[in-house]
Amino acid sequence: GRGTRIGVARVQRLFGERSAIGVSATERDASDGRNRVVSVDGRLQLTPTWGFVGQAVRSENDEEGEGREVGDAYSAALSRTGAHFTYVGSYQDVDASVRVPLGFVPRTDIRGMNHYAGYTWRLSESSAWSVGPSMNAIVQWNHLGQLQDRWTSSAISISRAGYLDASVSRAE
Repeated sequence: GRGTRIGVARVQRLFGERSAIGVSATERDASDGRNRVVSVDGRLQLTPTWGFVGQAVRSENDEEGEGREVGDAYSAALSRTGAHFTYVGSYQDVDASVRVPLGFVPRTDIRGMNHYAGYTWRLSESSAWSVGPSMNAIVQWNHLGQLQDRWTSSAISISRAGYLDASVSRAE
């Protein structure tokens, strides 16, 4: 609306080969209220195959008629990518009070974990043929501890580079 002011700022520092830390801030002032969001995020390349990504967010929202709300959100992920073993584990926690009108939050009042692991064997010297199992698990619950969603899957795959990909999987 008229008279609305918006400000956005980001500072980021790169270090090492593939690591960074950053701070972001947004502010929205309108006739019907004010919103401020500050976040700190980073990526650390721990080894050539292991990496960590994390973010912490704080939002302050003061809407006319609704009062002041303060909310926090956190996310973290650890990953490993190698020639044979791959792992990705993540955690997300978003308060019900998080408000980010200048951004996007897919769902509030949620905590969740996601874990994926897979192993690949190369069956020939040229590495053209490979086979391996994988598993994935996702669990989400609200801040009262009530289960919201659960999903697991396991698969075994075989592939020939550029020619064939086949897998058998089961999900629940």
